Amino acid sequence: MVIFELPFATPSMNDMLTKHWIVAGKKRYQRAVCESIKYGNGSMLRDHAKQMPFEKCEIEIFRYGLRPLDKDNLEGGVKCLIDVLKPVSDGNRYGLGIIVDDSMSVIVKQSVTQVIGKPRTILRIFA
Repeated sequence: MVIFELPFATPSMNDMLTKHWIVAGKKRYQRAVCESIKYGNGSMLRDHAKQMPFEKCEIEIFRYGLRPLDKDNLEGGVKCLIDVLKPVSDGNRYGLGIIVDDSMSVIVKQSVTQVIGKPRTILRIFA
């Protein structure tokens, strides 16, 4: 199991969709996630580097936020986070290569749980 803790909550899908792309900052968010995982959780990456990228995994995301989100907003808001877990590509320059792809054949189970509290995100990956 690999656990990453991010010091911020995942954005809601509405935040990502209703703002202009420059303001929404999808790339800024992905860069923040990438840097937080690399530098804040670097030892976890090094410890599991031989196992990565995972070809099959289960992902649990715990989103702590100040207010509850509806189901669509909650699940849609983690898309950028999952994109950062994939390898670097032309459209994904902040990829970490933790999982091979974000398809259903790789991520066999994904759950997103929200908790009211200080904003942060906990990501657990089971290989």
